[in-house]
Amino acid sequence: MLIRITNKCTMGCSHCMVDATPEGEHMAFSTFLQCLTFACKIGSQMVFLTGGEPTLHPELVGMLGLIRDKGLQPLLTSNGLFLSEMTVKERDDILGGVDSVQVTNDPRYYPRRVERPAHPKVYYEDTLRMMSPFGRAVTNGLECTRLAPMCFNLRSAVRQIGGLSESLLFLRGHGKFCTPAINVDGTIVAGEAPSCHPIGTVWDELETIAANIRTMTCAKCGLVDNLTPEQRGAIGE
Repeated sequence: MLIRITNKCTMGCSHCMVDATPEGEHMAFSTFLQCLTFACKIGSQMVFLTGGEPTLHPELVGMLGLIRDKGLQPLLTSNGLFLSEMTVKERDDILGGVDSVQVTNDPRYYPRRVERPAHPKVYYEDTLRMMSPFGRAVTNGLECTRLAPMCFNLRSAVRQIGGLSESLLFLRGHGKFCTPAINVDGTIVAGEAPSCHPIGTVWDELETIAANIRTMTCAKCGLVDNLTPEQRGAIGE
């Protein structure tokens, strides 16, 4: 499960689907606690913290500890600036609390290069594999390289299997770890982008969310047009 704990970032990437800025808001700690309750209810095993830039959240280290206290694996996605711009203690506190950190810094879209210190918990991605038609990627006219809607796996699984927990267990068995995604305000969206279709909140009952997924229709990303008739039928479009 992916939790977007902040919309704040100082990098200013040209492709950012969050439109993250230095003035972005952080997730309230009380909302984060409810996110963990929700994660346990749906049977998550891994929790990906992302943003914006999650290392800017002032309560990140405490969040990582709570994830582990719940028996879940804490994972982090980052632009990597924290590795050189934070104090050694701040950096080590973060790295000590996570299972792994994915640092992405594609020079085509990231305006600042980052130092790449070797660390067993940090792995580096220099190439964005999929560009999604959201946020600054659209306003900057970047070419979308994603073919299917972000919501396809979740929607098709829930429509086929029924229950939300059972559907997510099925997806996890097939290596799909990031759905559903939770925004800073606790809204749950069907895809990874914060502007994807809302399907509920972390305070809702699981059946309410599953019902919202089964009945949703959405084509705002335009990628539904890439699907075959059979694939469109699988998500009710």
